[in-house]
Amino acid sequence: MGCAAMATAWGAMNKETPGPEGTAALSYQYTHDYTKQNAGLGFSYRFGSPKDGLWVDEYHYRANRPSWSNGIKNEAIEQHFKDNIAEARAAAKAGYYKSVEVLQQDSVTIEGVELLHCRLRTVTKQGDTLQSHIYLTALDGELAKFRVSWFEAEKELAQSSVNAFLKTRLKALKK
Repeated sequence: MGCAAMATAWGAMNKETPGPEGTAALSYQYTHDYTKQNAGLGFSYRFGSPKDGLWVDEYHYRANRPSWSNGIKNEAIEQHFKDNIAEARAAAKAGYYKSVEVLQQDSVTIEGVELLHCRLRTVTKQGDTLQSHIYLTALDGELAKFRVSWFEAEKELAQSSVNAFLKTRLKALKK
């Protein structure tokens, strides 16, 4: 589904994506249209459970390329993934965070979709520790990226909630 189609689909979206029992319900919070700044940047959607200290940013974009080959098995998407990790590290160097530490880099399969994955530990300027994950793949000629963050103290609830959310979203995106 292309960026424009995604924006249309989200116009009629449910306001909450409920999780299975024992998980947080992630509520839709807002959409951001980056195409006004640059047509290749696409859209993002914010979901969150503020009371559980958990949020997910979902991005759909082309990064100024006409199209991307589906999946994760090409040099261009691998380089784009490395660039995303470098941006997180640069944010710490620029003073947005006290620190950003890469804990793990691998690939995962969720709902039959292969995603590049990076797990980060981020310490905010206020001293709070966040677990963050970046998931990236190409679907329907576009990049689909999920940036997931939660306060480390909420780890068990957050991880099960994120897993349920990603399964639901990726299943919907494959249609």
